[in-house]
Amino acid sequence: MTHTLPEQPAFADWYRAIHNRDPFPWQNRLANRVTDNRGWPSLVGIPTGLGKTACMDIAIWALSSQADVPPTKRTAPTRLWWVVNRRLLVDDTYEHAKRIADKLAKATDGPLACVASRLNHIAGHPYSQPLEVMRLRGGAERARPPTPAQPAVLCSTIPMFGSRILFRGYGTSRSMRPVDAALAYTDSLVIVDEAHLAVHLQSLLDGLEDLNTAQVPVLPKGRLSPVVVALTATGDTDASRFDLDNRDHCNPEIKKRIHANKPIRPLELNNATTESKRIAGIVSAVKDHLTNSQPGVTLVFVNHPATAIKTADRLRNDRKFKDSEFQVATGQIRGYEGHKVTRYILDRTRSGTNTNPEHHLVIVATQTLEVGADIDADYLITEACGVRALTQRLGRLNRIGDRPHAKGVYIHTPPDKKRGTWPLYGEEPSNVIARMRTHLDNGVVHLPPARIADVLGPPQDQPDRAPVIAPGILREWIKTSTPPPGEAPVNPYFAGIDDPELHINIAWRAYIPKENEKLWPRIREGELVDAFVSEANKFLSELDKDQCVLLNSDRTTVTPYSEQQSLRPGDTIL
Repeated sequence: MTHTLPEQPAFADWYRAIHNRDPFPWQNRLANRVTDNRGWPSLVGIPTGLGKTACMDIAIWALSSQADVPPTKRTAPTRLWWVVNRRLLVDDTYEHAKRIADKLAKATDGPLACVASRLNHIAGHPYSQPLEVMRLRGGAERARPPTPAQPAVLCSTIPMFGSRILFRGYGTSRSMRPVDAALAYTDSLVIVDEAHLAVHLQSLLDGLEDLNTAQVPVLPKGRLSPVVVALTATGDTDASRFDLDNRDHCNPEIKKRIHANKPIRPLELNNATTESKRIAGIVSAVKDHLTNSQPGVTLVFVNHPATAIKTADRLRNDRKFKDSEFQVATGQIRGYEGHKVTRYILDRTRSGTNTNPEHHLVIVATQTLEVGADIDADYLITEACGVRALTQRLGRLNRIGDRPHAKGVYIHTPPDKKRGTWPLYGEEPSNVIARMRTHLDNGVVHLPPARIADVLGPPQDQPDRAPVIAPGILREWIKTSTPPPGEAPVNPYFAGIDDPELHINIAWRAYIPKENEKLWPRIREGELVDAFVSEANKFLSELDKDQCVLLNSDRTTVTPYSEQQSLRPGDTIL
């Protein structure tokens, strides 16, 4: 008997059922584009604070719209990979996807029930969920959809996704590497969030597309290789960019947000030539701000975790500000504590909250809160940075335009003496401060989203080098799951070769098992700290050799660790 599917709801009805509000005009327009044979644009360049995460809602709805199309003709990919180079954003997007999946699983009527029924039909299994949601990042569960036909959202860091498409999935067993490669590369929509942080991954995907020479396609065009969509407010402006149009600019809520009050005072500390003087200058600026501003949320951006910790400690130890609250958010916090801190920060600072606080809440953060996080702060103090970083940081200040008292400080300090440039940002900070000087208005620069590009000009950062994918190397990865000695590493292809961000995980236990013993209880996600390999090597070199072991891929047995070993991305040290 033929199964009769419920009618596909309009996108606006689907969106309201999830969020209890109407979509923005651009969200409606993009949904219509995706489903009227024009497909996804290569770049969605909507300004920060205007709901780019709705691209996930659109992708799920678009897949549902093709539930009645035979699998051999369906063009909507079954899996959505949401890839972003920030662990916090992986978690935040995962929570968004889980909320949608839970609503679909519980729906009994209305648009949600219709979409749930249509997604179940695509899965083709009587006991399947309408939508499976998984998270792939350092320390998180290693999961995959139960079947290739299962509609799924996979929220992943760049290394977890990039290593999978090259048959060397971090945290994946050798026997499952080909399966995980197929699940990542084929029948997938890949949305690269904050795409300016993932230039090499996008180049890699383009290169793999050129090498895809399947003689007998097993899937329809559009599903044989990934559909890649870049999301960034600081991307290049060209004909392929999807952006706001006149209907959006006439929308009262959008107009309020893109013209939100954001006066920034440049503060040049030309004598801050050492780390201690630079931190002292940041602390002084924060204290001056707390003394002369009404209570509110103050977001302090610094460029290194050590700077964040030292800055917060000095502020906490000043009795003058004993009634103020100070929190630290960096990427190098153990999962248990990090989850509590980030959840607390997000709960206190999400758009529309904390409008009349009784005391100052000061959040000292690194780039971990720079992009994507739905934080709406009253005040912003930021260390010198590049155009893209400053644009993203400003996106957390007066995010929805409801804080007319909002203001900020941009702290410009001299470059590093040895390099002659600024760490992370090269020579860009000198251009940023020069542009600010030319746009001063009574000592401040006004930088709402509608004006920031005109004031600061285009980003001038240049990505580092990355190798070009070659057919011979790709064949070597494909034909064997056991890496032979001297095999080419995969990480430079999606992370670059000049200064790749290689990450491992570190956990602490009171008892370290021996080589012939099993680890019990198994490592949990919350125990882990994410660390750069370079920093981890320095830390591990100070320990006795019997104080640390390498956790094997089975997650229960260990191997003795020595300094002569080469740590690989995704490794876990106990």
